[in-house]
Amino acid sequence: MACRTRAAWQDPLVDRSIFSGNLFQYLEENRKWRNRFVFVASSYAISLYESKTAHDRSLHPKVTINAAGYRALKSMEEYLELVNNSLPGVKARVSSSPLVKCATQFPLILWHPYARHHYFCVMTEKEQTKWHAVLQDCRSPESLLEHSPSQVLEPISVFHCPQCPYKGSLAPSSCSIDIVSCL
Repeated sequence: MACRTRAAWQDPLVDRSIFSGNLFQYLEENRKWRNRFVFVASSYAISLYESKTAHDRSLHPKVTINAAGYRALKSMEEYLELVNNSLPGVKARVSSSPLVKCATQFPLILWHPYARHHYFCVMTEKEQTKWHAVLQDCRSPESLLEHSPSQVLEPISVFHCPQCPYKGSLAPSSCSIDIVSCL
């Protein structure tokens, strides 16, 4: 039996969907919730379309999210805890006027320490659990391999590796083993 070479092998998931469906997305510009069709490609890119029809017609997505460095959260309590820990002097509470008022009781939040946060919600707890798993997978180590070292190493070194000597600055790419070993 002949051995397949790397060039002959093709990824069967190229241009395929890992997961797709509808979510409500919070639009910060006008403070409204919109129903979006979400397509998660095999590259782990999260694309949000106006509708499934827009996706089927190959129109450009409204937003494409590279989830490297993001954290997927399932509650406003988790979100506010991260906000409190990352912004010294700010103490937000769920009971006080929230930053975002969820359209349903099942929020999903993509939180990043120094990038735009993305707010979603779904109608049921079962949907929330499924989408949370998908969003977690999009930012998993396997998906991080698809991105440039600077997108991956800085969030890891700054927020997940307190004893790491590269805190606060981008680690040289030759030291990526040191950063990953801190995990």
